[in-house]
Amino acid sequence: MKLLLARHGESVANVLGVISNRDLPHPLTEQGRRQVAGLAEWLRAYAPTRAYASPVVRARETAEIVSAALGLPWQVAEALREYDCGILEGRGDEAAWAEHRALAEEWLAGHGDRRITGGESLDDIRARFVPFIAGLVREYGPTPQTLLLIGHGGLYRWALPAVLRGADAAFFEAHPIGYAGCWVAELRGDALVCVGWRE
Repeated sequence: MKLLLARHGESVANVLGVISNRDLPHPLTEQGRRQVAGLAEWLRAYAPTRAYASPVVRARETAEIVSAALGLPWQVAEALREYDCGILEGRGDEAAWAEHRALAEEWLAGHGDRRITGGESLDDIRARFVPFIAGLVREYGPTPQTLLLIGHGGLYRWALPAVLRGADAAFFEAHPIGYAGCWVAELRGDALVCVGWRE
């Protein structure tokens, strides 16, 4: 089994610099749509058989474009949602981003229970993501299938170290994934291993 862990294309929220991890109306930009079209062409070589996408607008639109290009069935998976930033949602001011960065420092320091008021902790993120991945491994692990997951940069940064062998937070700090980028993971024995990526 292979997992293709793709990020959505550029969205209006990215351009505006707004924290938009719930259901705010921030779709893909035209540039983002072009990025996703390029991702779809890159994915052809992997011949994915099924896709799952975050329910956030920019991820759903990414799934629709990829699905149309590849004839790929897809469904929404709540586990792939970007992490909730609580009272910071919809804000783009420097104070909000400073609080956002401070939370990341807390998580890197090992305080996985910390959260923005009304938002998710690192423990919360992993509590929904890890069982989802484990379920895919149980169902598809012994098969040659390739599954596409369409999620978010923040989600992957914080959740992937919990499911990929040899890939800790420092690894993802050194190799950030861009818009319409994609990690490639392969099940080897009883572990998922990162075997490549699309910047």
